[in-house]
Amino acid sequence: MPISSKSLFLAIAVLGVTAFPAFACPTGKAVEIEWNGSQFAGQVLDGPDAQGHCLVSYDGWDESWNEWVAVSRITNLDVAPSTPAACPAGASRQIEWNGSLWDGTILEGPNATGECYVTYEGWDDSWNEWVGPDRIQAATAPAGASCPVGQTLEIEWNDTWWDGSVLEGPDAQGHCLVTYDGWDATWNEWVSTDRLRGAE
Repeated sequence: MPISSKSLFLAIAVLGVTAFPAFACPTGKAVEIEWNGSQFAGQVLDGPDAQGHCLVSYDGWDESWNEWVAVSRITNLDVAPSTPAACPAGASRQIEWNGSLWDGTILEGPNATGECYVTYEGWDDSWNEWVGPDRIQAATAPAGASCPVGQTLEIEWNDTWWDGSVLEGPDAQGHCLVTYDGWDATWNEWVSTDRLRGAE
């Protein structure tokens, strides 16, 4: 990446100019909003502001309750059940930045706007950012590799077979992203096809 671009960014920061947030608020979308430890249905009206907050309204409550909230308090109700596969943590991908493709890794996501948090190979954490799926190149799988997406099967883990299903794949290594029945998404992982078998 051009050092001059980063130098310019640092110069702007030194001058005290607030940088634009790396994401957009899902304006007009139905969402759930965390307030005082509970979730409330609402809608995103505007944003982000200079702090990266979104303006929201709460269903059934008048405009006096509208407020600017951090994106971490927003849950997008339009996200499909397969969302965990949209940002496969640990997967290597090429990521578009400033018109060029760079090797990188997906760290987490998606956030409320469907973006993935990525890191670039050979660049420090200050370059990590949230990017939209249009900037992430799909993995190119080896010839003949396939994953039975949506199929219920058994997955080998630690010499034991566990019930689960395939969410996505294959990735560039020919691996499949799987989820384990009864375990949350933090256990999802990319596995080689020799760790999969049809459910008995």
